[in-house]
Amino acid sequence: IDALKYVISKYPGISVALRINTGIGAGHSDKVITNGEYSKFGLHISEVEYAKLLCKSASIKICGLHTHTGSGDMNISSYNKNARILAEISTTFPDLDFLNFGGGFGFDYKGNEEYNINGIHKELNKIRFDFNISEHVCFIVEPGRYIVANTGVLISEVSSVKNHPTRNFIGLNTGYNHFPRCFYYGAWHNILNITSKDEAFIKYDIVGNLCQSGDIFARDRLLSKTYVGDLICIMDVGAYGFSMSSNFNSRVKPGEFLIEVNGNVKMIRRPEKFEDIVSKFILD
Repeated sequence: IDALKYVISKYPGISVALRINTGIGAGHSDKVITNGEYSKFGLHISEVEYAKLLCKSASIKICGLHTHTGSGDMNISSYNKNARILAEISTTFPDLDFLNFGGGFGFDYKGNEEYNINGIHKELNKIRFDFNISEHVCFIVEPGRYIVANTGVLISEVSSVKNHPTRNFIGLNTGYNHFPRCFYYGAWHNILNITSKDEAFIKYDIVGNLCQSGDIFARDRLLSKTYVGDLICIMDVGAYGFSMSSNFNSRVKPGEFLIEVNGNVKMIRRPEKFEDIVSKFILD
């Protein structure tokens, strides 16, 4: 409401869209649930009528409604229930151009199940019919992770192998500064040694090169016997990979390369240099 009041005071007469917290939240981690009692996002349903009055008082058109359950939930029931609530609310808004049902479409990083995207498609078609929503009202979804998760691979080099009495460690020349999902969420990603041809398999903890003990990509992964210099692939990092990376510990970010359809490899982001980091300092 405060943000809406600010917009009204600064830009009377414009069009706005409202994000609504329907109370239905879901996600692969509590940290990415974006609806419900504990979520900071959106207008509570109880505030919707007041928001409409504020907009009317400033001749502001409400052109769209938006909601978002959370990120990475494999069960479509929460998504569909949330969409149905938003659609019901939309029937009291006469001038809508769109309904945005958000994203959060799941991706199974272990490869055990497919996300039921068709189930969402069928439900949204049914919602349009059930609530008699005009074909001129555009339905929008945000399927980012679903599309790009498996399009990225983080390739790193083994810098150390430690064989302790109770655990074996593979140390990489990367860390959670480059790919933080495992650190933040305890996320599972498939990890492959693409160099070793050794027929012996060993359980390893695969760890990064940063100063925190939580800099761990995986524990107890069975890999071919691994040596310093081997290349390790952390799979399915296309979503929330580089976009979440940082320069923590004053570490530079890696380059990015695109494999084109014809097999050509093209650099699309150059590797950072230490000078890129210090160039932002003001030393006067």
